[in-house]
Amino acid sequence: MISFNDLTYNLDLDKKIYVGYSGGPDSSALLHLLHSNDISNIEAIHINHNLSSNSAKWEDHCKQTSKKLGIPCHIESVEIKIDGDGLESAARKARYKIFTKYLKEGDQILLGHHSNDVAETFLLRLFRGTGTDGLQSLSVKRNVGVGYLVRPLINQTKDDILFYLKENKITY
Repeated sequence: MISFNDLTYNLDLDKKIYVGYSGGPDSSALLHLLHSNDISNIEAIHINHNLSSNSAKWEDHCKQTSKKLGIPCHIESVEIKIDGDGLESAARKARYKIFTKYLKEGDQILLGHHSNDVAETFLLRLFRGTGTDGLQSLSVKRNVGVGYLVRPLINQTKDDILFYLKENKITY
């Protein structure tokens, strides 16, 4: 069970809250959790990376779901330019550039990362041979531009999130 206190502990509810909304299970649960707890100062940001034949379908799903919830949804389309670090790194850099464009002083961008992502990230970094600094876990809250990136579901498991979606009949 995902509690309101767990969800909002690291948030400033008086500041703007953006949700990085892919339309997948994690960000869908996050968006619905905020909405169902009457947090009204939220907006969604969907970034279309244009990397899949389903990209337009995912974008449309995000637009429609946000509209149904009465949440403004900003759509950004990017062209990924692969650099020496690979596709994932290039996509992440493109996302963060967009996040910093939206974030004003003290605003927050929330991502749906959960505890399974923490373990996966640690193992990927370990196998890549990163140093001890690179093995640091995903942080719950950190600065991005003049705002903050917050991962309020970081202590939840993927199963917790999927259970929430099923119980609340939320499509993703």
